[in-house]
Amino acid sequence: MKPIKLILDTDVGSDCDDMMAISYMIAAEKKGLVDPLAITISHPAPYAAAGIRGLYRSYGASAPVMGQMSKETPRGDWYGQKIYEKFGKECDLAPVEDAVTLLRKTLAESDGDITLCAIGPLNNMTDLLESKGDGISPLCGVDLVREKCSKVVLMAGGFVPDEDGKNRPEWNVKVCTESSRRFFELCENEVYMLPWEAAHTMITGKRAVKELGDSTPLTLSFINFHGSEGRSSWDPATLLWALEGNRDLFTLTEAGRVTVDEIARTEFTPDKNGNCRIIGINQLENESFTDAQARVAAYIDDAVYPLLGI
Repeated sequence: MKPIKLILDTDVGSDCDDMMAISYMIAAEKKGLVDPLAITISHPAPYAAAGIRGLYRSYGASAPVMGQMSKETPRGDWYGQKIYEKFGKECDLAPVEDAVTLLRKTLAESDGDITLCAIGPLNNMTDLLESKGDGISPLCGVDLVREKCSKVVLMAGGFVPDEDGKNRPEWNVKVCTESSRRFFELCENEVYMLPWEAAHTMITGKRAVKELGDSTPLTLSFINFHGSEGRSSWDPATLLWALEGNRDLFTLTEAGRVTVDEIARTEFTPDKNGNCRIIGINQLENESFTDAQARVAAYIDDAVYPLLGI
């Protein structure tokens, strides 16, 4: 089987599960499962790219070409600078391209069949869809994504009601609410979404932090994110589905449509003509939801831990 051609859009620095997701991607690349074409960063943390480069180098690998958004947003960087200071090299601060420019270039130069996976807010994705034809490609963003991407995979949304009976706003959608709303209006591709509730209590990285402390970029990112001993696995679970599909780990809903309201609540409406499906956790016979989540978490840890030597 040919490796999946992947573009990953991430908000490294704002949460540590992005670092676990990229670690899983590196492990998958070493197994020949994925060909990462580019990584784009969906917030402007100045040390985000340095953190990614340090992570790759710690595993004996080289990061793919990277791009980053330039718009200011109210999000911090919990660990990028610390990784640079502890593990970095001068080249780690090399500039990266503008995210949308890199996305357009990577898509235009490819022969298609790309998986576009976003595990952070959707500002880069919406800016790509809203981009106009240019010297890179005469196609607008919607047409370029439709022509070159086989599917779009997101960590986004939440479909569990709060006390008021309305679905709770999810962070990736809420932080750029208007971009999120526009994304679902514009995107014509098949979209697969892993929601907040699927992985909130799915914990990865706990053993690594306990055994390795801050001696690796991955575990340092966990420790510096609220002193985390392990972290919810929204992003690595999303990337796992993007690269390996359902296996016995996940389920998919039928087709439907997703809308975003003014306070970032997402709503899924079944519709055979819709382009969205929701990824869920597969429960085996006599298995609780908690045990099913633990089984997915163990799969992710088992893929990443050999990179760390544990």
